[in-house]
Amino acid sequence: MDDEGVFRIPGAPVDAVFIDPPALLSSGYVDFALESSTYYARDVRNHEREQCIGEKRKRKKKKAVLNPKEVLAQQRHQEAREILLESHKAFMSNEPAQAKLKEMVKLKTSNAKVEDNSDFIALSQTFQAPLYDITLSSQGKCVPLFNNLVEASSSAEEVASSAGSDFLLPKNSRFLMTDFSEIHRLIPDSPSTGYNLIIIDPPWENKSVHRRSIYPTLPNKYLMSLPLQQLVHSSGALIGLWITNREKLHQFVEKELFPAWKLIPVGVWYWLKITDAGAMVSELDLNHHKPYECLLVAGPQRCSSQTRRYYCTRPAFAEAPAWRYPSSVSFRNLTKRTVLLADFAPKPVRALELFAREMNANWTSWGNEPLRFQGKSYFVERVPED
Repeated sequence: MDDEGVFRIPGAPVDAVFIDPPALLSSGYVDFALESSTYYARDVRNHEREQCIGEKRKRKKKKAVLNPKEVLAQQRHQEAREILLESHKAFMSNEPAQAKLKEMVKLKTSNAKVEDNSDFIALSQTFQAPLYDITLSSQGKCVPLFNNLVEASSSAEEVASSAGSDFLLPKNSRFLMTDFSEIHRLIPDSPSTGYNLIIIDPPWENKSVHRRSIYPTLPNKYLMSLPLQQLVHSSGALIGLWITNREKLHQFVEKELFPAWKLIPVGVWYWLKITDAGAMVSELDLNHHKPYECLLVAGPQRCSSQTRRYYCTRPAFAEAPAWRYPSSVSFRNLTKRTVLLADFAPKPVRALELFAREMNANWTSWGNEPLRFQGKSYFVERVPED
């Protein structure tokens, strides 16, 4: 591995990597580490459902005539198809990567169960919500749990207690737990202290998700009012937006959301989902259930001369032909040199995740449940080295 938890795949047409999430996230802790079996247990139902959907839908016949949106979706898919196929082929033929996959599978098959009694969304809606606080053990102080920016120690993880549960905060991390109406509390006092790396993973409107009450979804129009320009650092930023493969969402982002946020697209990265055996979770060419998700990478239209020199070495959009925005700003090739966006953000990196459900070292996390997967039961104490 080049970095802890990141395994690069040689022979792929782009900079493809295989990621071990528990190992990668554990690098932000000193005395604890994410326990692999409990980490995977939290998502096992969704993972099994994806494989089941893939099995059912692969037998359905394709429509003879596609409507205009389906045509656009197919064109977008074809642009990614070769890259994904070749990258997956390189992964399957790479012996070290296959050995790492087997090791991960072995760690996740212990049938671990995690008790998760903290429903922060419901808790925040009670009339007592302003009275709930969080106790930081190493700092020995009590601070409000909701609508308050909580900071952890800069040297090591910190144990926090609230509502009868213990949580681990990664070193040098911060979180703000609010609903969408209070996101303005994140806006820095000065643009020079804004964020230059922002990852956004919205709870997109989805009838299936809403019907099964997996998590609350957010109407797309609400995202239009997200104060992104006020959050961005004065020297510029990289913004990554996770999006599903629904063409309706892509059209919304291209025609409404990015213009409202005053962003220009830079490129598209792909997260290819695989089974324990290494196969894709569903057939690549299924019409309505692709085995991958997209991270749309963008930057602000305004760009300082310093940032322009840092990014700009080639024309924009060459790596993302589906995007068609006019712009005078060009960016360096983001797809062939690194897997981590932080390597391209201006230094020092000030990173922010919006709609977060877990925390990372050196990041600020915002959402209505950033402590969702920070419960101490997800972690194990590290064994001291001799």
